[in-house]
Amino acid sequence: VNRYAGFKLMVRRTTPLVVILTVSLGLGVYLWKVLPEHRIISELPPAKPDAPNVLLLVLDTVRAQSLSVYGYNRSTTPVLEQFSKEGICFEQAFSTSPWTLPSHGTMFTGRFPHELFTASDTPLNPRTPIRVSYPTLAEVLSEHGYLTAGFVANLSYCTYAHGLHRGFAHYEDYRVSVPELFRSSRLTFWLAIKIWGNPEVADRKKAAEVNRAFLNWLDRQNGRSFFAFLNYFDAHDPYIPPKPFDREFGVDKPKDPFVRFTHKYKAHEIQALQDAYDGCIASLDHEIGLLLDDLRERGVLENTLVIITSDHGEQFGEHGLMYHVNSLYRPLLHVPLFISFPKRVPAGKRVKETVSLRDLPATVMDLLELKGEDWFPGNSLARCWKDVDHDLKHKEEMQFAEIVVGQKKPEWCPESWPVSRGRMTALLGLGYHYIQNGDGSEELYDIDEDPKEERNLANSEDGYALLPTFRSTLKSILAIDQSSSWQHAPQDTVASGGAAQL
Repeated sequence: VNRYAGFKLMVRRTTPLVVILTVSLGLGVYLWKVLPEHRIISELPPAKPDAPNVLLLVLDTVRAQSLSVYGYNRSTTPVLEQFSKEGICFEQAFSTSPWTLPSHGTMFTGRFPHELFTASDTPLNPRTPIRVSYPTLAEVLSEHGYLTAGFVANLSYCTYAHGLHRGFAHYEDYRVSVPELFRSSRLTFWLAIKIWGNPEVADRKKAAEVNRAFLNWLDRQNGRSFFAFLNYFDAHDPYIPPKPFDREFGVDKPKDPFVRFTHKYKAHEIQALQDAYDGCIASLDHEIGLLLDDLRERGVLENTLVIITSDHGEQFGEHGLMYHVNSLYRPLLHVPLFISFPKRVPAGKRVKETVSLRDLPATVMDLLELKGEDWFPGNSLARCWKDVDHDLKHKEEMQFAEIVVGQKKPEWCPESWPVSRGRMTALLGLGYHYIQNGDGSEELYDIDEDPKEERNLANSEDGYALLPTFRSTLKSILAIDQSSSWQHAPQDTVASGGAAQL
């Protein structure tokens, strides 16, 4: 009792100090963020007359196969279904990595994950930022006079500390609030949990808040051309859809909305989690609709290139796995991708070709008609609709994906995860999905005949005959950046003697 009374006294005495620190922190953030923003804007060159805006919406952790616009049997995305008719819908778009930081890094730079980290990095460590060696889309557009702003809800991998802010004059990640200040101290952390609940639940940024922050920023820009990036975290675990979407699919809420890495999930538990996940997606779809309606009423969309995609997907028992980051299977890499731009993109077209998010920076530069330097690698996705004979004469490229583990596997990585065996690489295209695991073993799936990837063809006669093609393609992709110390040593071993391991 005396201890509790002493604790209450300490809290009472320190609360004013916490409030003072919060105010001071807010002032510090103003001096750190707002003043440099004004300076950056004042130094921007003029943009081209009537330069189009660019709006990039990233739906964190949203997999394509759970969207009704891609044929899912639940009506999770009626807004995106309508939006897909206003532009291009890519049916086979793939991320370069199954987790947030490298995937976003690729979308901003056109670089593969192994190019975004140094040899001494441990990429899966939340404290590891991406390299500053390559220009970002925001940096290049700033050089062309664009106002740039980012609004992010994923505070684990999308903050200033992770390097994704480069080039953005305005970047909103962490809030300045009393709950967050309490949680930043070991002394007050557990008190904060008692008062406000789990930080992943109680103080989470919802889509409506991200949209509001963007629109408030837009109100202050006086019609100047902009590039805005919005990251939504609503579909990431914990899966807690708001009303009325919490009962949209299924009647049983998950007892625990978090995915526990070591828990052995039963079928009904997985179903409850997936029901909640679908509800989160439906809620997010609704909020995106409200944002687009607002922009449409303002007349902004008439001159705006809109890209809607996801950084990676999610697993719900496929291959015995949950969550993301841990494998290169289709549920994690197959993502939604929509591009709308009334002036230069045809409406209502669906593209079946396998494409990569790596090509987004090159696509933006092409559609904005900003010619000159080759700022970004990759090829503009406009090839999929500009060439009328494209489907007849274009040879589809295989798309690359990987998980770079680094020098040390994180302690939180279970041994049951495929990534626990080391760096993983994959190729997708020509109707196949090839995976090379960290131990040198290989997997090959015919995704046209076997979309759930249940039959590994690597050991079959037909599949074995295809392996050399995938091995050589993978080797050539990794050899492009000769300066990178991420070269995968086992590649040569697998290419020359992999048969012994099949």
